[in-house]
Amino acid sequence: MNAFSSIRLSRRAGLAAVWITFMLLASLPLQVAEAQPRSETVGSAASSRCQGDGIYLYEHSNYGGRCVKWTADDKDFTDDGFNDTASSIRFVGSYGGGKYAVILFADAGKRGVQAAFGADDPDLGNDKIGHDRASSIKIGKVPQCTGDGVYLYEDKNYGGRCRKFVASYDDMGNTGFEDIASSIKLVGAYGGGRRTVTLCAHPGYNGACTMLHQDDPNLGNNEVGHDRTSSLRIKFTFRWPVGKPDGAGFGVYGATFLQQASNGQGQQVYNPGIDILRDPGKPASGQAVYAVDRGRVASIVPGASIVIEHTIDSRKVWTQYINVDRYKKLKVGQWVDKGQQIGTINRTYLRFVVAYEQHASGDMVGQGCGWVQSHYENPFLWLGAAGGKTGAVSCP
Repeated sequence: MNAFSSIRLSRRAGLAAVWITFMLLASLPLQVAEAQPRSETVGSAASSRCQGDGIYLYEHSNYGGRCVKWTADDKDFTDDGFNDTASSIRFVGSYGGGKYAVILFADAGKRGVQAAFGADDPDLGNDKIGHDRASSIKIGKVPQCTGDGVYLYEDKNYGGRCRKFVASYDDMGNTGFEDIASSIKLVGAYGGGRRTVTLCAHPGYNGACTMLHQDDPNLGNNEVGHDRTSSLRIKFTFRWPVGKPDGAGFGVYGATFLQQASNGQGQQVYNPGIDILRDPGKPASGQAVYAVDRGRVASIVPGASIVIEHTIDSRKVWTQYINVDRYKKLKVGQWVDKGQQIGTINRTYLRFVVAYEQHASGDMVGQGCGWVQSHYENPFLWLGAAGGKTGAVSCP
């Protein structure tokens, strides 16, 4: 994770400062726009001579007096003639707009009392660092809400500040986004029902909680409400169909998604799923097979396969379990719960398939790779990785 995250620029600046302070102190490399010169002193005519992109520190409140521009970390202001001098700060050009975060330290070496900033501040006297105390600085980029992830927004309808999450946080106090979220988006691989996100009002996943599989422009309509999220849990929606919920003891040691494999009839097809075996040296035959999520049994081919229909936020998804004997008296139309045993493996491997149409079949004879890719989905997007292969192959 990058050492910086979104910085609250308004009434929640205090929370953001706590988080920035924590993250900036982590021993992670920072991406800096330019390394030299690290500062530029421009004399007393600050308003006219402190020019160009950078972080400006001013001698007086309200951006008055001498000005020094920084574009990189500086462990000691003494060399710049600006030790114990700063009383206001500005983020200029490409360093503004929430793209950069800054910590000012009272002592050289980035030590002592510190205060974090993500926007202009005309009076450092209102901050923990105070007037005429800054002796060193740390500067780093804030990652923007781009790419796959869970996006939390400070306002309804995806407005205001945004913070991207790709992992769970049992306490959001160090993220700068505690008690702020009012809307949520699940983007890329985190969308489409593939992830389950739980937002809770208290740390440790306690208090009022809301479980989501899709975007929500107004958290006020949920139990967690506006400005209350203090912990966040991100999980794959499906459990593994074998082993413990995380697939322990099993892995994709056979063909992965879209890899050419046998259809069991001596013909090669583009695999619409993943072939799961037990860890090397252990037989898979006879091992229990479980429903990956709650659903209705859509079809059973005795001694061959089971198909289950799932509804996730009004969206239909089908899962197929191939090379399986049904468990006891499992029937078409029967509802099964997540983790309920539905069968046992009757060959050397289980082929697991995720489809968006109810034509799930392990027999793809004559179908091209592109057709399979457009009708089926990589199961890893729903399960996560266990042992063996951890991803799909590409169509030729």
